Amino acid sequence: MTLSVLNVIWVGVALAVIGGMLITLSKFGPRIALEPLPVGVRGSRFRLTVNGEPAFKRSR
Repeated sequence: MTLSVLNVIWVGVALAVIGGMLITLSKFGPRIALEPLPVGVRGSRFRLTVNGEPAFKRSR
């Protein structure tokens, strides 16, 4: 094999390792999501939630 092929293989291995680390770390972090809220007949608004709870409490 030539040197460039080996470099491409090492880059692929490094990307796989970094991807696996990110997936593992995300399982231990908080779940953050944008959830759609229906507004009117065909409109929607999005609400930011952390672990299923609204991120910001509205006081009205």
